[in-house]
Amino acid sequence: MAKILNDSIHGIITLHPLLFKIIDTPQFQRLRNIKQLGGCYFVYPGASHNRFEHSIGTCHLASKLADHLQLKLQEDINKMKEKEQDYSRLQKAVMTPKDKLCIEIAALCHDLGHGPFSHLFDQMFPAAMKKKYMDNKTLTVCTKDDSNSKKKEVK
Repeated sequence: MAKILNDSIHGIITLHPLLFKIIDTPQFQRLRNIKQLGGCYFVYPGASHNRFEHSIGTCHLASKLADHLQLKLQEDINKMKEKEQDYSRLQKAVMTPKDKLCIEIAALCHDLGHGPFSHLFDQMFPAAMKKKYMDNKTLTVCTKDDSNSKKKEVK
């Protein structure tokens, strides 16, 4: 049976009981103490939402997106049925309840690896990574063919 909570942005949200088991873990609860906008909170005190709230909202929106995609897929299947066209390929894309739950879990857990102020350093890392790897004139590229993966050197 689904459980309900009230979100300050999305209103009443209904979640699968398994999602609440994830929410109740210490790993997820620690997101309550991590600000979503990091240092912005010091300049804009109203920007006080945390990664806990953000992750629950993301889960809710991912669920709504999955529902919408399934609705559109069903509409396309029905149109093809009316035109007596082959819709077997579309039928393979129909989402099971388990598929939808996996999408919701992924959305719910997407911020679990974040630490405090983690996006504060986003601008620093690309430049550092580019310098570290582009100073080396040889770049290793992975290619995949039908039988196996291969590495080749690119100059």
